[in-house]
Amino acid sequence: MRPYHPYTPDQADLLPISLAQAIPPEDPVHAIRTLVPRLDLSVIHAAYQTERGRPPLHPQAMVGLLLYGACCGIYSSRQLAQACRDRLTFLYLTGRASLFLEAILSVGRSTSEEVPSHEQWQAARKR
Repeated sequence: MRPYHPYTPDQADLLPISLAQAIPPEDPVHAIRTLVPRLDLSVIHAAYQTERGRPPLHPQAMVGLLLYGACCGIYSSRQLAQACRDRLTFLYLTGRASLFLEAILSVGRSTSEEVPSHEQWQAARKR
């Protein structure tokens, strides 16, 4: 019988790869990662001033998630939550944070007016 290439899917790597290196450079996730920090998210930050309960996810991660989801044609909170578990680009975008459906739903509801408009995006790109 002919020998096969070794098949060891459970083999751990000596050095973990960087998620950024595993994603093609032309993927829009890189543009979103550089653009979102330039946005004024002070309204969202102000909404999370309470110190009770589990710390919220960073607004940059959540706004980036919503924008990248829209780029990929994903608008459903359930599908976004699934993508955060399954897709490398979404893991990279969210910093491997454990995103729960409830968190995505709450941010979608609370930030619908604060998500940047097209004009705000254009202004941020020019900075």
